[in-house]
Amino acid sequence: MRDIHADASPDREPPLTRAFRHWFRRQPATPSHVLFDHIPKTGGMSLHAVLQSLFGSDRCSPILTGSVDEACAEFARYRCVTSHLYFHPQADLRDAWLLTVLRDPVERALSYLAYLRYEVPASGSADAQRARSLDLASDIDSADPQTLQLLSNTMVAHFAPLAWNGSDTLDDTRSLALAKEALRRFDLVGLTERMDETVDLLC
Repeated sequence: MRDIHADASPDREPPLTRAFRHWFRRQPATPSHVLFDHIPKTGGMSLHAVLQSLFGSDRCSPILTGSVDEACAEFARYRCVTSHLYFHPQADLRDAWLLTVLRDPVERALSYLAYLRYEVPASGSADAQRARSLDLASDIDSADPQTLQLLSNTMVAHFAPLAWNGSDTLDDTRSLALAKEALRRFDLVGLTERMDETVDLLC
């Protein structure tokens, strides 16, 4: 596969477009049901606004939080559903055109910590309290589970259950492999760092 970071000439597709066309199956240009799996701090609010402009705000759900089954139930009312999803092993997503956006995991973690520190009231969130007391230099190697949850690559933990059989033991290596496998079920996987090209693909 060609280097997706190479510069694109005016008469060629952007490199990210070529990569997506090669690696991800494409559905009809106007899918009947779109499910946007919104990972926090990846630029999803902006992409949600794009979806509203494409489909009409009355045909797009607000940004929800819940299970895949709960999100898919919203297709009775909306053509496009955006949700902070929770995946369970081998969820059936055949009836939805799946979209998500990834971000450099270090940048996403730092953005999330900044959000917790400066935008979430500490009085109402244990994570916000923890983020305010965190010292990255000394806590980066912490074994504390709650600290690890804030600093670890949550995108791997998010996607892995979708490809997990529900019984195999999961370690970091296996979870990463499952997360990659799960992403192949998506019709479009965008990048925060290449959001313009992601939107071009969507539109």
